[in-house]
Amino acid sequence: MIEAWLPANASLPNAAAIEIEEAIDQWSQHWFLANRFRPISRFTRKHGPIALDDTGWHEADGLAIGLSPDAEAALGALALGLERVTGDLTAADRTLVVAVAIECVRDLRERLAKAVGLAPRAQWHSVSQGGSWSVDIAGEARMPQFRIALNVTRVAALWRRCVPLVTTKPLGRGDDMLAQLTAELSARLGACTISLDDLEELAVGDVVKLKTRLDDPLCVVIGEQHEARGQAALVDLGERLALQLTDSLA
Repeated sequence: MIEAWLPANASLPNAAAIEIEEAIDQWSQHWFLANRFRPISRFTRKHGPIALDDTGWHEADGLAIGLSPDAEAALGALALGLERVTGDLTAADRTLVVAVAIECVRDLRERLAKAVGLAPRAQWHSVSQGGSWSVDIAGEARMPQFRIALNVTRVAALWRRCVPLVTTKPLGRGDDMLAQLTAELSARLGACTISLDDLEELAVGDVVKLKTRLDDPLCVVIGEQHEARGQAALVDLGERLALQLTDSLA
């Protein structure tokens, strides 16, 4: 599960938070002349999903926007240069405010969806609560306010996108590496059993008779493994002795 590698105190990547702030700023500049909207807090993780009274949440792939009906209407009014929605507006004016508000919020969703890496034309639907990571957005007069929330899956996706992928060059082929290693190969000339009395009497020039006969093959030993891995015959190569394999070492 994602929670297994995403720490409980994980925050939003700075790069992702900046992209979200830039999306909000561009949206604000596009729709409002005087009342600029910006985050009034940092993205923080709450204990469990966020549910606010009188807030309508709309969510798409882990990104949610919480906006009350009054706040949505206020956005439409501000976009039209009105300070607020008043009771003296005609029905036609109210219809216009609602239409502008709908388009304003739709544009906000598209900009935020792009900022957090959602697929184009993401499907939005109503939900009862937002994700655990959230930030509050407000105009210069602190009104109206709305909230942006992300769930753990979306935050994890942002970390994957923002943290660079570490790649390393291969160290080399395994068989090439093994080919450079060395092993000690030796041959057992032979052995014999001798009493301690005879051992004490041995002197320079004495000849010790081994059990190995002249026509017996010699046992080959590789490394520290004292077991026959093949057989060899003793060959005279002038100044040095050599082994001629008579069995496979495999």
